[in-house]
Amino acid sequence: MIIVIEPQCYANEHSDVNAALLAVIRSACPLQKIVFFAENSHLNLVKEITTLKNINLIDYYSIKIPNRNFIDAQRIFVEWVLTKQVFHKAKALKAQRIIFSSVTSSGLWCIKLLIRKFKNIDVIVIPHTILESVTEKPSLKKPWNLLFWFRYSLIIGNVPQLRFMLFGESKGKALCQILPQIQNYVISINLPYFFKEITVVRNKQSSILRFGYFGDLYNKKSTNGFSKLALEVHQESEKDKSKFILIGYIGDPIMRGKINSEIILPSIDRPLEREQYDKYANMIDYAVYFFKPKSYALTVSASFYDALAYIKPIIAIKTPFFEYYFNIMGDIGYLCEDYNDMKTLIIDLIINKPTIKYAEQCNNIIKGRKILEVENLSLKMKNIFNDSMKD
Repeated sequence: MIIVIEPQCYANEHSDVNAALLAVIRSACPLQKIVFFAENSHLNLVKEITTLKNINLIDYYSIKIPNRNFIDAQRIFVEWVLTKQVFHKAKALKAQRIIFSSVTSSGLWCIKLLIRKFKNIDVIVIPHTILESVTEKPSLKKPWNLLFWFRYSLIIGNVPQLRFMLFGESKGKALCQILPQIQNYVISINLPYFFKEITVVRNKQSSILRFGYFGDLYNKKSTNGFSKLALEVHQESEKDKSKFILIGYIGDPIMRGKINSEIILPSIDRPLEREQYDKYANMIDYAVYFFKPKSYALTVSASFYDALAYIKPIIAIKTPFFEYYFNIMGDIGYLCEDYNDMKTLIIDLIINKPTIKYAEQCNNIIKGRKILEVENLSLKMKNIFNDSMKD
């Protein structure tokens, strides 16, 4: 038996990824029962997806998870109780493995303290964006921040039956270069994801080009970047020839009042429902990104996978993250040197509408993403299960 727990996500957050993760595990271990624990709204969405995909032999249990706004010092008490319950549940069910599909620093401390009492249970922890913090020392104005620095959480107290699984084959190597002392505990696999079954894309014929931003705008730079881009493109080209759509919401309350009217906002202050998300994702022609050069050095962007899922060519400022995927998938869009280069490109696309090239880019996405599909990841996961805990 394998227990999978999602200790952080609510509702639609990473529901596709967790459903695909369950699918990969099911394919890798077809005879083992899987038990999935998650917050109720998230649980129901994951269950809905796995049911549609005919992924069977999974039991679903609703749990209470810490408030998203809690800092680590607040979370640790709730996470201790939750993690302890999961370990005891695993023991009672005679589960061989627990997989934490996300983790916080306080949650990892809880895991490391408890795992010593359950030596017959292997544990895999999947850190996501928190990995980006390992190279950024926290402020010492609040001394407890140092205690919960994820770098320390990763390094201290590791045991043979614990592994850290990174999504993205190159990410494990990158982490081990930064923290060579944990290289024996790091494994990696490409991010699991369900892609739509489309074999070919026809040339784009619409007279209006729609540019979308996948994900939630939480910070000033990304919010202002997309807002500024929409305003300036409309000022410097025919306004009725393009539209800019936020496929997500604005997470920062302060920024909500600073978005100009050039952006279409299906939802301002809450995540989109699945039907809305699909509607607007299918509507756009290109996906636009404003990642910093060092962004996603250790993690994979789920919003980038959304662009692949909906077959939308990428327009992004060049970063190592995007260069990696362009190298393995081919021409799947445009990499720009800076913001001005991006703006110039978009205006050119609006004027010239390269329909043949657009179709080629879409078809390259369809071909290239096959290496990322669930079916191709199950063998890798099976090898991880067989080999990861032997040392």
